[in-house]
Amino acid sequence: MKSGMDYTSLRPLMSIILTGFPIFPQLKKIHNVFRITAQENPDVLLTPDFQIHFLRLSEVLKGYLDKLADLRRDLRDWVSFFSFAAVKTEVEMSNLTSNNPIILEAYEEMQRFYANPETREQARERRQFIFDYNLGINSSREEGFALGKAEGIAEGKAEGKAEGKAEGEARAIIRYLNRRFGGVFQSLEAKLYSIGDTEQLDRLFDFAQDCQSLNEFENRLA
Repeated sequence: MKSGMDYTSLRPLMSIILTGFPIFPQLKKIHNVFRITAQENPDVLLTPDFQIHFLRLSEVLKGYLDKLADLRRDLRDWVSFFSFAAVKTEVEMSNLTSNNPIILEAYEEMQRFYANPETREQARERRQFIFDYNLGINSSREEGFALGKAEGIAEGKAEGKAEGKAEGEARAIIRYLNRRFGGVFQSLEAKLYSIGDTEQLDRLFDFAQDCQSLNEFENRLA
């Protein structure tokens, strides 16, 4: 606003915050709205034109899809997009985007982003760093990636690097599962070390954060 401007020209300010971790546990809904009210009487609203919206994706990512029923259709579609766009099939995404051209635009932008090897690798490294920082296992993943690099150089071949990097990824997942559940089945370790696809291992590391037991994690590998 500048001097002399009409206040009616002000547009509403709405902040939208998406979280992949639990927040405000005393609130039960996925979508929560905060506004400025009077301390003396919370029923007195300062203005309806300033709002902060929280969308708690953590419950959805953990499989509590029944909570989506409380959301209106367009918001439910957005929550589904932000939670599962990276793992949905083309058919599922087509059903999701057919009703909302803005979601379709976002999906196309996401595809362009992941089609670029450089930005895709940056996104993967950032996600791993956040996990490592929050879980306190930085040294484990650094050790794993160093192992992958060393083995790749020793092999002198591209496939050698890929295999080494995959082993480092598997090692980091095992270390994380050990910390979380107190131990890992030898059969589970063998399955993880047998996986050579680093993108699959990335998805498994994500799932390791959300699963509720080692059996659930191992079923994902079946």
